Amino acid sequence: MISGEEIPQTQTVTDNIQETFLQPVSTRSSPIEITPLLKAASSYEWMTTTLLLLMAIMVVLWFVMPKRQSLFQQIKQSLKSPSEITLRIPGFLFSVFFYLNYLVVVVLFIIISIEKFVHPETSTISLSQLIVLTSLAFVVYSLYKLAFIAVAGFLFNTRTLAMQQIRLYINLDNISGFLLLPVLLVFLSTQSTYFFYFGVLIILIANAIKWFQTIALGKSVSMFKLYHLIIYLCTLEIIPFILLIKLIKNLGI
Repeated sequence: MISGEEIPQTQTVTDNIQETFLQPVSTRSSPIEITPLLKAASSYEWMTTTLLLLMAIMVVLWFVMPKRQSLFQQIKQSLKSPSEITLRIPGFLFSVFFYLNYLVVVVLFIIISIEKFVHPETSTISLSQLIVLTSLAFVVYSLYKLAFIAVAGFLFNTRTLAMQQIRLYINLDNISGFLLLPVLLVFLSTQSTYFFYFGVLIILIANAIKWFQTIALGKSVSMFKLYHLIIYLCTLEIIPFILLIKLIKNLGI
């Protein structure tokens, strides 16, 4: 027979169970809101769209151009000896588009490099400011090189060689942009580091060909010595590049 003193003890155990499991639910001061988090748009999405648009325009130009072998002729021209380099221009629309393609692709590659090697939280400028400043700096840098070659050709009375060097630079820039476009597109799709460094390799090879061909062009003129050509290359390529890097650091990127 159960005594009357044991019943309150049983009720006490039951009350403890209810307090432990039910009280947090019933005594909440306010309901918890569950807000779904939307996936933020990646900064690479607009880059991918831009590259796909450039590729679409390139395909259209490839089919409407009467001389579709022009790009491959540029590759052959860039690898020939200086005496065999001609001044044949493949077409105004062709040259303008492929040079703009080169500028856009390299600017995007620089922006990706900055985002890859610099922590975003340490940057003091926004992405839109980074795009504008990078584009402006690289366009000025590229136009400076072409203008410097033209002015040097005028001062030293070597206009023909200057035009050959300008055509060489434009050809190699067009080829670099053409090759970098699919590589950069695949990198944005896969995020594979191998494709990023493959793009770096393309840029290094193109610049190495520029320098060797510039030295070869200069050596074809007896008035230029090797140390003159080294100083010329430093003024044309190395010093502006160092200043560009210094500018990027001063901007706090």
